[in-house]
Amino acid sequence: MFHVFVVWLALGVALTAGLQAEDEMEWETYEAEAFNIRFDVPASWKVAESEETFVASPESGGISYLIVAAEEETTSEELFASFANDVELKVEEEPEDIGPLNGFQAWVGGGTATVDGADVLVLAAALTRGTTSVVAYFFCEPALAEQYQPVMLDALQRIYPLDLRPEELEGAKTERPAETTPEEPASDVEPGE
Repeated sequence: MFHVFVVWLALGVALTAGLQAEDEMEWETYEAEAFNIRFDVPASWKVAESEETFVASPESGGISYLIVAAEEETTSEELFASFANDVELKVEEEPEDIGPLNGFQAWVGGGTATVDGADVLVLAAALTRGTTSVVAYFFCEPALAEQYQPVMLDALQRIYPLDLRPEELEGAKTERPAETTPEEPASDVEPGE
């Protein structure tokens, strides 16, 4: 069951490579002044929001997207550790500092947790910028992880600070690594020939 998750989480690193969900997905933009962020959610998902939490999920269920604000200014690493402790995250892959993401410092990681008695997969990003500190995360039924992976990765790339205007984003986005190809097998020529 968790093998799918490991593949899915490894692709979470694709955030730094700019993986995008399918182009035909329609998104709705929300602004949360209390969180100091602007973010996109699949347009067909149900949304519930309060001063402290934002929750979105499809009508069919099986996955929830949550954004919560930290109570105090912190680093993205500390924020991720606090989140992992709060949800009793069983880490499958160590969280990573992926550097700047749309103007935020970002730590991304995941694993499993138990929610309402059921094991779920978790993909989370702890995002900090100045006084803004939020955790954006997904709880997903393991059987649906592969189906929702592109949506999760894309959604995490669609979170922006309210004080960062679109024209300022070019310099704030994560640097995308150059595409690489596997190395060619060694030739019959010995080194030094």
